[in-house]
Amino acid sequence: MTSQQLSSRAERFAALQAEFAVQLKEEAELNSAILKNLKSVKVDG
Repeated sequence: MTSQQLSSRAERFAALQAEFAVQLKEEAELNSAILKNLKSVKVDG
């Protein structure tokens, strides 16, 4: 494998890591909103 290929793979890995971090943050925000909304649900029973 050439150094250019390694560099390209490292850049791709870094990009995927950054994308994953954004998705994790978004998931945490969505989970928080879901929990907030669930707390406001009233169930007769």
